[in-house]
Amino acid sequence: MGEIAEELKISKNTLSNWLNADKTPAFTEEYDRLLKLADAARQRVYKSNAQKAVDKLLEMVDSRSKNIALAACKEILDRAGDKPGLNVDLNGEIITKLEDLL
Repeated sequence: MGEIAEELKISKNTLSNWLNADKTPAFTEEYDRLLKLADAARQRVYKSNAQKAVDKLLEMVDSRSKNIALAACKEILDRAGDKPGLNVDLNGEIITKLEDLL
């Protein structure tokens, strides 16, 4: 256990507390508090960059590459919750039979 603590650059006592968190409620409470703080910070970063991601996807819709444009369109529609009920082949024709899919 000493080698693990040394590798993590923590004391053996701290490692023991981590491994026996149920025996040290104060440690568990502090861990949970720090975890919530980290999660809140991560959410702030995500939210602050979400508009950049949306802007990039919108740029990609106009890509010269049809594959990139299609992937961007699909991603935007998926994120908006718009899942088409009908299957459409690459020619734009609606596929209604299972055998047409194969």
